[in-house]
Amino acid sequence: MSFVQQLGAKKGGLGAQKVKANFAEIEREAAMADQLKVQAAEEAKLLAEKTAEEEQKQVYCRRCGL
Repeated sequence: MSFVQQLGAKKGGLGAQKVKANFAEIEREAAMADQLKVQAAEEAKLLAEKTAEEEQKQVYCRRCGL
């Protein structure tokens, strides 16, 4: 053992780690998640409009006796 190793030189510690992530895949998944959010928001808006329209029809039918 050398003198430097005895004074606290580290062996096999946590040094710089190689990145093993596929960033293209992460970007693709993030884009898909964003697209799904937009699609869900559009569907919710259409459903709300449809519900409001049906509610107006029901009110009209009650008033007219249909």
